[in-house]
Amino acid sequence: MNQKAAFYSSKRFIFLLLGGINAVVGWLPLLEASQMPVISRTLITLNPLLYLFLFLVYWRWPRLEPLYVWGNAVLSVVMPLLLITLDLLNHPDNLDVTSHVIYIPLFYITTLIFLGLKRGLVATGMVFVGASTLLLSHYLPHVAELQGLQLVYFKMVIKFCIASLMGIAFLTAMTLFNENQVRGRVTAELTAELALKDTLTGLDSRKLFHERLEGALLRAQRNRESFVVMFIDLDYFKQVNDRFGHQAGDEVLRQFADRIRQAVRKSDAVARLSGDEFAIIAHEAGLEDATLLGDKIMASLEAPLTVLGEPHPASASIGISVYQEHGKTASALLVAADQAMYQSKIHGRGRYTVYCADAQQGSEGISRTVLERELQHAVEQKAIHLHYQPIYQGEGQDLVGMEALARWNHPTLGWVPPEVFIPVAEDTGVVVELGRQLLLEACTHNKRWEERGLVVSVNVSPVQFNRSDFVQTVQQVLQWTGLPAHLLELELTERTVLHEGARESLQALQSLGVRVSLDDFGSGYSSLSRLQDLPISGFKIDRKFIQDITGRDPLKGSRQLIQVVVQLARVMNLKVVAEGVETQVQLETVLGSGCECIQGHLLSDSLPPEQFERLLQKAEGGVVPFLGQA
Repeated sequence: MNQKAAFYSSKRFIFLLLGGINAVVGWLPLLEASQMPVISRTLITLNPLLYLFLFLVYWRWPRLEPLYVWGNAVLSVVMPLLLITLDLLNHPDNLDVTSHVIYIPLFYITTLIFLGLKRGLVATGMVFVGASTLLLSHYLPHVAELQGLQLVYFKMVIKFCIASLMGIAFLTAMTLFNENQVRGRVTAELTAELALKDTLTGLDSRKLFHERLEGALLRAQRNRESFVVMFIDLDYFKQVNDRFGHQAGDEVLRQFADRIRQAVRKSDAVARLSGDEFAIIAHEAGLEDATLLGDKIMASLEAPLTVLGEPHPASASIGISVYQEHGKTASALLVAADQAMYQSKIHGRGRYTVYCADAQQGSEGISRTVLERELQHAVEQKAIHLHYQPIYQGEGQDLVGMEALARWNHPTLGWVPPEVFIPVAEDTGVVVELGRQLLLEACTHNKRWEERGLVVSVNVSPVQFNRSDFVQTVQQVLQWTGLPAHLLELELTERTVLHEGARESLQALQSLGVRVSLDDFGSGYSSLSRLQDLPISGFKIDRKFIQDITGRDPLKGSRQLIQVVVQLARVMNLKVVAEGVETQVQLETVLGSGCECIQGHLLSDSLPPEQFERLLQKAEGGVVPFLGQA
């Protein structure tokens, strides 16, 4: 629609047209003004001039629309009443006086357009009651004396009043009918729009996404081209909702949606499917394009999001499927992308995974629905237990502690790895009860081994730690088991301890005497200035640095990094543990870098409590040999 056509169909044009008509019609009474008193002629002359003034003001300054609307309404109410009053005073027997009432429906039309139905009815009612009162108060005291033409005038007043009421009723009915029609049409349009767009983020809705996916299939089949489907799940979103509230969660979703929108091409379709789940259709794209897009999305999430004015790490797990390679139907592509996303969750989150059928075999290929159900049952039955991996100190091979690791042996699925079920436990919230059970079990076992003076390290999920009752839970477990607090160490990720409000919980744990260490140090976004202010007792070097040590060049890169971390720990008076030591070269490199505490499969696998206790019984003088040398 061009600008000219848009103007003629606009509300402003209708208002100007009606105001112009009011100004023109206002001049008509001047034709008989010579027979009127001076005050009547003045009012009749002033009336159209005021209408014209309002017309010109609105034409020049459209933003003054309220002044224009209410000015016209006030003139339409006041002027008729004044003119009727003057006519009755000066020409009590004039039939034209009664004719003023018949213009009330016309006035009603004006107020309907300017003020709407409710206000139009009020304004018209004021004029009708005022005009009728003036006219009837003039005739009613002399009804018995009315004869001839005066009686006709009186009857005409009654008829004009009735006609005005009928006109108002008819116009009201028509207006209500029209408003209902318009409201129904608008509601239908809004409903259709809401079905296609997500109201929170402005992205496509689930319904529109599926329609676009079917369209992409037809297009790909017709043009013999491929396209990519991505499933994206926002990591740790439940923590934001639980800790900061749903309003903060909504803001995170909006920011996350903006990041994705900026990362994709204009031709790609982005949708929010539900909660923290998003999806992308990348047209005319293959596997190489998919990985490039995955890298681009990951790069867009490097900068933290903002939650209540505080930085919050942005992380997402992405699954990718490609048309024809991973499926030829919409459902097949969606299932493949969903399973690939699940693999990203399993392998540490904050990454993208291209669908691979081989990766879905075994326990890692368990259906999400089945896993959630079985995990809930396992927690209820307390079927998940702990194994312990020894932590040794220095070349003397002294056993100084152990890490408690969750193990789940399902009766039909077999051993389900923690990297498979822990993310699901966090997403569903059962990790809170599971974590409480495992903490109680770890403290109970270490109480039995208390005379050894070993420190048991227990991993704590961010979902657990962010709960307001977490410190109270730790305190209760220590009271129930009788374990001295200094023999318990809680392992938290950098991401968790740097959240707003974490410092208070860390200080409360420190006041109990419980140790806190950072797990996978070096994998997060830690600021050293913030870390040194936190009440922590040590940290574990991210196993990735250890795994990078190879026999070909053990002294380059990773050794220097480990040395820096060890020196940092010494400056901050913190304990350092190198976990994931699996080769002799790695062991020698770690010891040569000055790291005294070591943990890994080269030294010992994780052991059930009974085997770990037998390992303790072999100790002589507090020295426990490496399992491989025992």
